[in-house]
Amino acid sequence: MDAHWTMINGGIGHQQINTVLTGMNIPSISFPSLKSRDLEVGRAFEFVAEESCDKIVPNDERKIVEQAQNDFSVISQEEEFLDLLDAHDVKAVVIEDNWPKVLDEVAHKEIIQEPAYIVECWNGAFKKMKLSPGDLDELFSNLTLTLKKVIATLKYLNIENTGELNCDPELDKVKIVTKCYSVIETSSNSADIDKMTNGETVSFWQSDGNARSHWLRLRLKPDVVLRRLMIAVAANDQSYMPQQVTVAVGRNPRSLQEIRDVHIPSNVTGFVTLLENANVSSPFVQINIKRCLSDGCDTRIHGLRTVGYQIMKNKGVSVSDASAIWYLSLLTSLVTVSMESNPVLVQTVLQNTR
Repeated sequence: MDAHWTMINGGIGHQQINTVLTGMNIPSISFPSLKSRDLEVGRAFEFVAEESCDKIVPNDERKIVEQAQNDFSVISQEEEFLDLLDAHDVKAVVIEDNWPKVLDEVAHKEIIQEPAYIVECWNGAFKKMKLSPGDLDELFSNLTLTLKKVIATLKYLNIENTGELNCDPELDKVKIVTKCYSVIETSSNSADIDKMTNGETVSFWQSDGNARSHWLRLRLKPDVVLRRLMIAVAANDQSYMPQQVTVAVGRNPRSLQEIRDVHIPSNVTGFVTLLENANVSSPFVQINIKRCLSDGCDTRIHGLRTVGYQIMKNKGVSVSDASAIWYLSLLTSLVTVSMESNPVLVQTVLQNTR
């Protein structure tokens, strides 16, 4: 049972576990036997997943989900429900019959996929750190991410152009984003973009056009700062494999400026980092395939990954707004009280507050 929990937690399937067992000279396990174990631990796993989901889902989203589970027909057309689906990039048409499945997929993405990706991105850095269990406890207890802390980190890393982030740290919060773009455009074959973004590196987007004319263009989400950009390539693509790639950014597609030039070795298979510890807030980011291996004509991209953060504006009344409201209320009361007894004061107040 413990081994099966480990498989589920690690995202390991039937073929992978048998590969491990073979390497350890242990008899393999059949798919029916593995499936029977799935049924045994399934309900317990669902309970743990639901409990974990309840802990990480914001209160406003939790209320919407609970309403959808209780009376889907009422909440399904409400704006907040549609906003919830959009926030989690749900592309399917959601009806009452497929709502439980959609909810499971969203929970799996939030609880397993995105944290696993973040772990992968930070794994190298954390391996170099010597943290005791007590240090980890202190780290997590102080892990309330604010804009002030992000700016301090960027300054520590000597990253420039942080002037745009000088907002009120008490009113703004920061959200880690693993899909920093809202739209992807390509120089050709736009219908195959999903083959590059589906998480499966066996599939790929393939260009169709003249050599050295291929590009991918990302339009970043509002208030998102791009920190990391990666593409997946495969050495066995031979002349389709990108060899020289540049990254350009700008406020529009006509004003792009190159900020990075990357040479990819011919023996690489997997993800290649194009930007690391960047601070890109320009709306457009374009990946240009300047040259393919053996000067090939078309190119193939097997995957695309981004990591950044988004400044979340506080929708409440700010301190400055509250002060202005208080000041205007005070003036209104003063003018009202003084109308009869001191008309000169009334005129003075009105003259200086127009």
